[in-house]
Amino acid sequence: MKKFFLIFTGFFIGIIVFMPKEHIFYKIQHILHNKGTDIITNIKSTPLNLSLENTDIYYLQIKTGEIKKVLIKPFIIFNEIKAKEIKLNIGNIIIKNLQVIYIPFMDAKIKGDGNFGEFNGYMNFKEIKIYIKKPSRKILAFLKKDKKGYFYYAKF
Repeated sequence: MKKFFLIFTGFFIGIIVFMPKEHIFYKIQHILHNKGTDIITNIKSTPLNLSLENTDIYYLQIKTGEIKKVLIKPFIIFNEIKAKEIKLNIGNIIIKNLQVIYIPFMDAKIKGDGNFGEFNGYMNFKEIKIYIKKPSRKILAFLKKDKKGYFYYAKF
């Protein structure tokens, strides 16, 4: 049993270390391009994470935002994305820190802070909605409300 556990652990660590992180990002970039969203960034890959710096986001060839730094940790069972200094051209929104934690088959947890205050919530992948718990008044204009709370409907 001990030998099986060691082999399984070594296999799992090997998958994480040798995962083609850049190629997966390029595939996601291609899928988003087909939906009208382009991401232009500098990519740096390490054995455990993927780093994006000076990222520009375009929707239908219109620059809609920029991100100074993104750190992606794809650990298959537990995935984390941390972003710093997100500037959205919609409503002059600036998000200083953003953290997204995703565990497969569960909603992604979201937390961060920006020029409109702190926020936390979750992303429901089935409904394609980002729910924000206790949003500040500054971002209420961008949110809709249903029986679960305030949400942003994402097109992706």
